[in-house]
Parts: sequence; structure tokens; C-alpha cells
Amino acid sequence: DLIVGTEEEFHIAGGSTNTVEALRTVRGNSKATLVCKRGALGAVAFEGAVPDSLDDGQSGEGFPIEVFNVLGAGDGFFSGLLKGWMEDAGWPTTLKYANACGAFAVSRHGCTPAYPSLTELEFFLKRGVKQKDLRNDPELEQIHWSTTRHTRNAGDWSSMRVFAFDHRLQLEEMDGYTLAKGGAFKELCMKAATQVQDGRDGYGILC
Repeated sequence: DLIVGTEEEFHIAGGSTNTVEALRTVRGNSKATLVCKRGALGAVAFEGAVPDSLDDGQSGEGFPIEVFNVLGAGDGFFSGLLKGWMEDAGWPTTLKYANACGAFAVSRHGCTPAYPSLTELEFFLKRGVKQKDLRNDPELEQIHWSTTRHTRNAGDWSSMRVFAFDHRLQLEEMDGYTLAKGGAFKELCMKAATQVQDGRDGYGILC
């Protein structure tokens, strides 16, 4: 199992604004690998006990780039993380993939269209950062265009059943919203998703 979140999200889940304490609370309720996203500091993974310092977790190489647009950064990060995790690449490599994909997302326009192809990712990891505004890097842009233009509208997505209820800001802006109501709504969403999934493969959630 795998639990991924920002420091703030672990604060909420663990009931403490001390990240180490929050992670330890989550660890007390789950044996899953915990991956804590730390913004510009990258991310750390904990497979067992949570140490006294986040810096003692397993980490991967980060990439110094210009932050241009944060839309889709988390999903981009997760795409790289899933690649490494599903390939059993080890956490340093897995987090390097995740950090790289997140870097592409925040240094380009848009969301999904900004994510790198595998060819582009491999080139970037081998060559490194030449200029911090990746959207203006001519080599990367050429590879991105040439490796994604034929697949943007391709593929069969009919078997993907993903329920997203991670819209915190939109909920907070609604009249009458309270933390208690927001929590109850998300619990209801989770219950519904679990009931529909009913132990079958091919289902996922974004919460």
C-alpha cells in the first residue's frame, strides 16, 4: 500500500502541525509506505518507522527550475512516482522520476499537456537542466511535440473508473461550509466509492 500527501495533508490526517508527529500518527494506523511531498525540497519516503528528521527518509534527486504554473503539479508528480513504484525501481529513483515530472508541470503552461513523454523524461534525466524555464528549452519542446502529437487523442479510456473529490477550495467557497461538513462529505464520497468498487480491479480515487 502507498499513502502520498503534502506536509499539510499529513498534518490534517495526523492531527498535528508537526510533520514528524503527524506522520507517526498515520504510521500507527497503516503499514503503507508514506511519501511526504515537501515542495521545493522534493519528497521523502518512509517504508517503516518515521525517524526524528524528515531528512533521514529516502529521497530522490530534485531539479532547480522556474515555477511558472502550479496547476497539475501534484498529478504530474504522481505520474512519475507511479512509474517508478510499479517498476519497483527503488525509492531514490522513483522520487527522481516524480520530481522530474512535477518540474515539467510547474514550468510549463497547462496541466496534462505539460507532462513529459517517456522519451522526453529519459532525455531530461540524462541531460539535466540547461535552463530553468523548461517551456522555453528548444530541445525539450521539440521532443515533447514530436512524441506527444500523435497520442493526445488516442487510447481507450473506457476501462478507467476514477472518482475525484479533492476539490477543497471549491467546497470552502460554498455558503454554509464548515470543516465538519466537508469531512462528512468526503467520508460519504469514500463510502460510495468503496461500495461501487466492491473489491474489483480498475477503480481509483482522488481525495
